[in-house]
Amino acid sequence: MAAASTCAACTALVDLASFTGGSTPATDAGNDAGGPGPEGDAGAEDAGADVPRIPFCAATDAAFCDDFDDGDLGASWSGRTVDDASVQSKDTAQMRSPPASFLVAVAPRTGGVESYFEKDVAKTTERAVWAFDVRIDTTSLDTLRIATFRQPDVPAKVRVVLTGAAPQRWGLMEILENAGEGGADVVRTTASTVAFTTGVWHSVALRVDIKGRTTQLTVDGTQVVSAPLASAWVVGNVEGYLGIGSLNNPKSRWEIRYDNALLTLQ
Repeated sequence: MAAASTCAACTALVDLASFTGGSTPATDAGNDAGGPGPEGDAGAEDAGADVPRIPFCAATDAAFCDDFDDGDLGASWSGRTVDDASVQSKDTAQMRSPPASFLVAVAPRTGGVESYFEKDVAKTTERAVWAFDVRIDTTSLDTLRIATFRQPDVPAKVRVVLTGAAPQRWGLMEILENAGEGGADVVRTTASTVAFTTGVWHSVALRVDIKGRTTQLTVDGTQVVSAPLASAWVVGNVEGYLGIGSLNNPKSRWEIRYDNALLTLQ
């Protein structure tokens, strides 16, 4: 398990509109076409001397940030899960902001796949935003979870999921652990009307208002779904999970990439 570390705590909740990923539209266009633009290139025809790269996490005072560019993969997270069906690595072929992203590669198999990082910021908060960039490349898109916001003291979770039959749609899944009859989990999924698109980067922001008991999912700058939270949620410590889970029987190779993970507290 990697040693935990955090950035300085935020003093204000950042507007969801500011979560646009770690690069400008000019560099995004280059990345989605198959590779990054020149480092420091701001999109001008001739910017002269190379402009030094400013790391994504250097520009934020969030409670936690990882752009997967520097240091060992996962070193700043609290825990890591990887099963024998997946491989976790840094990737320099596709990223939202150079020079690297976090890649989970999954081979076809029979059975489920769980592969993710988790971060306990050990801070009490009333509201939080769990933001990240994600891209999925596969020929057999299926239902799965791609990120989780968790409150360990309840315990309760809100997950960003792909749900439903093809085409899979963005959605929110709330889970209250052991809260049902006989100790079963209580699960409620709220699907959007927006289908997930493979082969391109998406900027995602999951906003959780614990005090107001609401949650909202924003994708590429547009709110796609919202849902109330159960009364079990209380102001307290929070954790963020980034990676895949509940992926069952992948029929083809999957490549799931993440970049610019940012957990902001208020």
